[in-house]
Amino acid sequence: MCCIDCVILASGYSRRMGSNKLLLPLGKSTVIGSFLESFPYELFQEVILVYSDDRVKAAVSHLPVTVSIDGLIRGMIRDQFRVEKGLKIIDIDPRANQPDNCFAISDKARCISGSVLEVLVQFMKR
Repeated sequence: MCCIDCVILASGYSRRMGSNKLLLPLGKSTVIGSFLESFPYELFQEVILVYSDDRVKAAVSHLPVTVSIDGLIRGMIRDQFRVEKGLKIIDIDPRANQPDNCFAISDKARCISGSVLEVLVQFMKR
């Protein structure tokens, strides 16, 4: 076992298909089940599964996924972006039943941007 954790993003709902792609049949299992059944768990200290559909958790409950987090993935940092230890690279919104939140500006972000604009206006008045 290594000293790093693995996060598996398993929020596979497709608006276009109208279903969760991860629960589609693949062989004798599902897409997510087949993936996790062949996953190299021994390479990681902990395997964290992020899901937005309880059926995903149920489909893999017999596997050694140590932590499951219910929610929608938001604000993921782009590939190859350098992140210092201790900083977050992703948000998981626990309001999985409200997927439109992923495409809306949060109240916190609006407050921060409003404060920045106020500071800029005051600076420009000088």
